[in-house]
Amino acid sequence: MLISEKKFCRAIVDASPGTALELFHAIKESQKYSIRINVFSKNIINYALVNKESFIYQEAGDYDSGLIGHYKPLSQAMFSDHTMVEEIGSMFELDLWGDFAFGSAQWEAYCRVVLMTYSDKVNSDFWGGSRSLWHAFENIKNSVNDLYKLNGLDDYSLKDDSVKKLRVIVEFIKSAISVLEERGVPEYLPLRKNNLSGTHYDQLANLIFEVVHSAGAIQSPWGLSWWMHHNSLWGELFGGFSSNGPASKVIQYKLRRLIYDEIQRMKEYPNFKGAKYVSFFLNVLGILPYKLKNKHEKIIRNIIVGWVKEFYVGLHQQNPQVATQCLVDGIVYDEQRLRLVKTYSSNALRPKPKKVYLQLLEKAVL
Repeated sequence: MLISEKKFCRAIVDASPGTALELFHAIKESQKYSIRINVFSKNIINYALVNKESFIYQEAGDYDSGLIGHYKPLSQAMFSDHTMVEEIGSMFELDLWGDFAFGSAQWEAYCRVVLMTYSDKVNSDFWGGSRSLWHAFENIKNSVNDLYKLNGLDDYSLKDDSVKKLRVIVEFIKSAISVLEERGVPEYLPLRKNNLSGTHYDQLANLIFEVVHSAGAIQSPWGLSWWMHHNSLWGELFGGFSSNGPASKVIQYKLRRLIYDEIQRMKEYPNFKGAKYVSFFLNVLGILPYKLKNKHEKIIRNIIVGWVKEFYVGLHQQNPQVATQCLVDGIVYDEQRLRLVKTYSSNALRPKPKKVYLQLLEKAVL
């Protein structure tokens, strides 16, 4: 408990990481997980994330860090054994409300060490639960909660740290999917979630679902919403060059189920959360049934467009605020003709703006 004092932990991170290495080696070899090392572990990790000269950054990879980056001695000692991480229990706790500031660089380092534990967990104890990884995934999910601040900014920059954080989280998801692809889909994996925690596939599908919700808050200007929705998020995870292996297909199925359930709730209880999913997928997948070759995307568009056709008119009549949140910049509701109008701006190949229409049902069924 004495070595858990914050100033001492900061001194170890700054000047003597070898001390931490010896401690964690000793804990791992003796399996003395029940000692009061949890606060020390938490403080070491938080100070290491804040200090960009710390071992977490020095062990980032072969290309930038040489031999140390290849072997990652301290990161391996601390994070490569999921049993130790789980028993200590505080390895992925972040002091987000304290004196620490976490930007895209810190989240990238955090995701890297979480992935080490995740890989060991998937390959050595696939079916067991993990409170530590659940906590880590919650932190990662919440890291992009501030994307709404970009909404409506005309002077936005793609170098904004919020944009970078989304890229970091997307790369983490892609790496986690690769871990599952290498592991292989278990023969008796349930497609439907049948308990509170679910499987690793449920965990990743839910993470994607929540990140889509956060990105859905960006609705204007159109250029920014398209870049964030399609180029930074959806296209990276499910585009033409993304993984389409067995694990990815299971995650796609579970993600579709989450989207379907959310849209079903919108039929009875229209809400702003569901509206963000509608606006996101109308933007990414379009309003007309063409151009999509991916079955996964076709099913989602059918879910979204089917709901819009049947319920949007009634929603606009009864709750225009929620109805407005269902549309991104570039898509408007023509109340007289009961249709959505999507306008594609002019460019070098299209000298005049192009408009497409989605005819809606007249009756208000909400």
